[in-house]
Amino acid sequence: MIFTEIVGVAEIGEVMLKSYLEYHTDPICVYCSEADRDYLSKSINSDVVKYNIVNEDIISAYQQGHLGTAKIYGEILSDRFVEDVIHIDSDVVFKKESISLVKTKLNEGYALVGPMRRYKENPNNRPDCEYRENVVQTFLFGFKKSYVTARNKHLFTSMVVGNSIDGQPVIDFFDPVSFDILQNGGKIYHLPRQKVGGFSETGSDSNIGNFINCDLEYGENLIHFAGIGSGFFRYKGNAPHMSSGYADWAVERYKMFSNLFNIEKEQFALSEDKKILQEKLLRTDYAIFR
Repeated sequence: MIFTEIVGVAEIGEVMLKSYLEYHTDPICVYCSEADRDYLSKSINSDVVKYNIVNEDIISAYQQGHLGTAKIYGEILSDRFVEDVIHIDSDVVFKKESISLVKTKLNEGYALVGPMRRYKENPNNRPDCEYRENVVQTFLFGFKKSYVTARNKHLFTSMVVGNSIDGQPVIDFFDPVSFDILQNGGKIYHLPRQKVGGFSETGSDSNIGNFINCDLEYGENLIHFAGIGSGFFRYKGNAPHMSSGYADWAVERYKMFSNLFNIEKEQFALSEDKKILQEKLLRTDYAIFR
């Protein structure tokens, strides 16, 4: 099963889906509202895309940030009929075929496959977490459900949103489930950062092309524009609560994304650092911003 969630951010998800369809033929399940489906269907006509309309409870949960996404994961984790699950964030843009990077390793028996989320020498200023194993980021990753301990949907949702169930510290989304997979004997494989961006195991976080993780996850196969969903909600005036600093950061990132993919009618003026980043992206990957 390959899935993504595009709830309230159809304009962003449209960019991801178009890039996905350019390089992939594997069916992808899109969790979305009816309004999102209607918007996406106007420009995306493919049997590869399977829409799954979410209920009002999930739509309401998106007003609390990542809780809506966690509820979708909770439903998937509660369904024991699918073994291999691959997830793609709606703010990923593909430059090459990339799903095989995950599928191949799942087929080889790895139970958790994705870009590294660093706990050892982590960049989150969390020394309390450094004794734990490195796990995975979730913008493109896969896992085997047979290595996840059976629990009810409510507890799965809590774990996915990042709540520890054993008192040990966690850093981010899905990490409690990742540690459960490792605890149950699952093997982990970290996708090469040259391909998908993300962190090195230690030391410098510079990526190929001089893109760094404070900008975006940048690799040969894809670019992950983190934060633009929050920026989109804030720009449209219907964002969940967030700090003013994060909101300003997210909105400017969305404005850069909009400039690159012509989402809004206007071209936005950007701060100097985002202007430089935008120009760098246009020079490096001009073909995907046509």
